[in-house]
Amino acid sequence: MKLRKRIMGLTMAMCLALSTVGCGSSASQGESGQSSAPSSEKVTIKLLTQYVKGSDETGVKAFGNALQRFTDSHPNVDLVVESIDPSNYPVKAKTLALGDQLPDVFEVEASALSLFVNTGKVAELDDFINNSDYYKNKGVENAYGELTLDGKIYGIPKQMCPNSLVFYNKAMLKDCGFDSFPTEWPQFIELINKLNEKNITPIALGNKEKWVAVSCIFSTLADRFTGTQWLYDVKAGKAKFTDPEFIKALEAVVELKEINAFNADMNSLGSEEQRALFNNGKAAMFCEGSWAVSTLENAVDSVKDNIGIAILPGVDGGKGVKNGTAGGTGFGFSMRNDLSEEQKIAAQDLISELTGEQYFKELIEDGGDAAFVVENYDTANLSQSALAKNELMKDISFVPTYDVQLPPEVYSIVYDKIQELLVGTSTPEECAEAFQAAMDEVEE
Repeated sequence: MKLRKRIMGLTMAMCLALSTVGCGSSASQGESGQSSAPSSEKVTIKLLTQYVKGSDETGVKAFGNALQRFTDSHPNVDLVVESIDPSNYPVKAKTLALGDQLPDVFEVEASALSLFVNTGKVAELDDFINNSDYYKNKGVENAYGELTLDGKIYGIPKQMCPNSLVFYNKAMLKDCGFDSFPTEWPQFIELINKLNEKNITPIALGNKEKWVAVSCIFSTLADRFTGTQWLYDVKAGKAKFTDPEFIKALEAVVELKEINAFNADMNSLGSEEQRALFNNGKAAMFCEGSWAVSTLENAVDSVKDNIGIAILPGVDGGKGVKNGTAGGTGFGFSMRNDLSEEQKIAAQDLISELTGEQYFKELIEDGGDAAFVVENYDTANLSQSALAKNELMKDISFVPTYDVQLPPEVYSIVYDKIQELLVGTSTPEECAEAFQAAMDEVEE
């Protein structure tokens, strides 16, 4: 899912050391979980993150400001920050977890949560959350869902990101007789056919890295047919990928292929190239997450002035909600459960700063997506597309992203087979059987 590279898209690794201050063991928590009684005892806290100082990517400035606030208010804590490129972070963090070398505070990957928790070294955060009105009551819908295992919460979300949005050219749709984006599948198919009649690529797709089709299209499309609970039932062994409703979702992918919804070279282009096709007026739509909003500023003027944002349409007889789209947090901040009392409180304070009200206010002002309710923020620096995305998300609920919810051994097969389905080298039934075989092997 792009909630890996997707979520941040940062590009280098570095270490930096900062000085900060701990808190006494009897401190009480404030609004955002921050302790209120400082201690003079020297404490060292190590943090592992994907944010990299100096990058211009969304969220980095807000993260740096949060670190600075922590250092300013905690002069007796020696904070050592190690930043890892997002493409390398998942492997690095898992290796550290399996070797019992996790730092005090780290980003836990939602799709690998069980691996981290099964080490026995990750702290449960339920008491921390319940002792703060902010963490207990201000989270957006299902904020902790991906970071919960067996009823226990092990991470605080760093953002809640929709990975399945449809960016479309209003002028091209209008030329096809559509004054707004279609909300039902038959009209969507009609639109695609009319765009093809005008020799316009309907949907630009760059699926060379395989995650785009699954994270940004199929996760939402499948939920339209199966409903959200079905995927959780698959994970629990109560449903199967070979169930009829899931086969229908795969057949919908075949339908898109057969009516030439995508560019023929979809599996040889990357996500940046699919955006370029749209931004240059060569395609009417592309499907990606909210991280792509900032790239719309690169569009030619004729496109930039006509950008709309929607979600995939509903399907007839589907079991899923029509206002849902795939998304979630992808990563959250966690901490070890074997810290000294002074370290524990300092670690909680650090997480509170990295996921607190001020951080999310700055994140959303930078075009990001908050995991907690932000009631007042400055829109002066937001593009029209960013404002449109924020307005759209007010009425949208999140549904599961397959490559977050499924084990890596399974979603890697999903990546491969969906790519094959898109070019006709596999059938819906073959895909479903392969997915279920991979799931059965994991459960054994």
